[in-house]
Amino acid sequence: MRDRPLLNIITLIGVRGWAFLFRRKGDLKDWFIIYLFKTLVSTLIDGPVIKKKYVQYPKRYFPTLFDSNIAFLYLLFPLSCVIYNQFTYKMNPLKTFLSVFLFSASIALVENRLEKNTNLVRLPKG
Repeated sequence: MRDRPLLNIITLIGVRGWAFLFRRKGDLKDWFIIYLFKTLVSTLIDGPVIKKKYVQYPKRYFPTLFDSNIAFLYLLFPLSCVIYNQFTYKMNPLKTFLSVFLFSASIALVENRLEKNTNLVRLPKG
């Protein structure tokens, strides 16, 4: 599969993932706060990481304006955090802690596949 169509599919998944923000009516404010906070944190961390060339996004939207992949930075990562918070909302602390590994491992596997098989993300320094 070519990189640009895959990036478009990933973006579409992120846009459709917004439905998870509206899943629980009473907690909508909490989900938006989590979404915005994670967006802010990832924006602050991603800039220096890209400048030091720990990660590169060769195929991205608006390459002249952004060094980062805005589909991941502003859609997928914050949405995955909201989904995790919704999933663990009423869990006991031990199950919540164990589910961190479930979510982290799945994201790491997808990112690893993308790095090896596409030109969407590169980790030049390992």
